[in-house]
Amino acid sequence: MLPKFNSAVLFVSLIISSHASANLVTNGSFEAPPGFALGAQGVMPPGWVATNLTPDLYSTDGSFGLAPGYAGNFPGVAAQNGLGWVAGASGISETFAQELGAPLTPGVEYSISAYLMQAERFDLNHTGAYEILLNSSNSFSGAVLAATWDPTTGSDSWEYRNAIFTAPANASLLPWLIFRPYASGSSTAYPGLDNVVLAAVPEPSSCLFFFFSAAIVALAACRRPPNRPTKR
Repeated sequence: MLPKFNSAVLFVSLIISSHASANLVTNGSFEAPPGFALGAQGVMPPGWVATNLTPDLYSTDGSFGLAPGYAGNFPGVAAQNGLGWVAGASGISETFAQELGAPLTPGVEYSISAYLMQAERFDLNHTGAYEILLNSSNSFSGAVLAATWDPTTGSDSWEYRNAIFTAPANASLLPWLIFRPYASGSSTAYPGLDNVVLAAVPEPSSCLFFFFSAAIVALAACRRPPNRPTKR
C-alpha cells in the first residue's frame, strides 16, 4: 500500500505544481552569464532595463556584475536565489523595469513578492524598499502605483515581502513593470532585491474545486485493490 500512496502523493504534487500560476517576470532572480559586465557599476542583467539612473548588479561569487563587498555595500552576503541580485538607491531614484510578455488583465488580482536586503555601508544602511508601478513605457514618469513593499527592518538577512493588488482598468495599456526604491526616512536607502515573483491570484472557487479533485484522485489511487495472480 505504501508505494501506491507515495505514487498518489507524487501525482497530486505534480498536479499542484502545474496548477500554480507561472511567474510573469522574466529573470526574477537577476542572473547573468559569468563575466557579464564584470566589476562594472550601473548595469542591469538580461531581461531588465534602467528607467532613470541604473541600479547595480551583484553576484555572490563576483562572477558577474559587482562582488558583494564592493564599497562595503553587502559584505559577506549571498544571493537569496541563484547568484545575482540588484540594488537601487532611493535618493537618486535608480529605477529599473521590465516589459511583461503580456499586459496584466484589468480587474484581476495579482501577487508580487520578493526578498529585500538592507545595505551595510554606513551611509546607506537605512530602511527602505521598492514601489511597484505600471506604465506604457520604460519610464516612471506618469506611471501608476500598483503596490508597495514594507521597508527593511535590518541588514543581517534577506526579508520576504509580498503585496496583493488589483490590475487597474487600463492595465492592458501598461505592459511595463517598474521598480522604484524609496527610503522610509530622510536618508538614502539602497535595498538589495532578489527573487521577484509576479503571478495572478487564483479565485477561491477554483482553488476549492482543484484541491477537492486532487483529494479524490489521491484517495482513489490509495484504495485501489492490489492485483491478484491469475489462477491456472
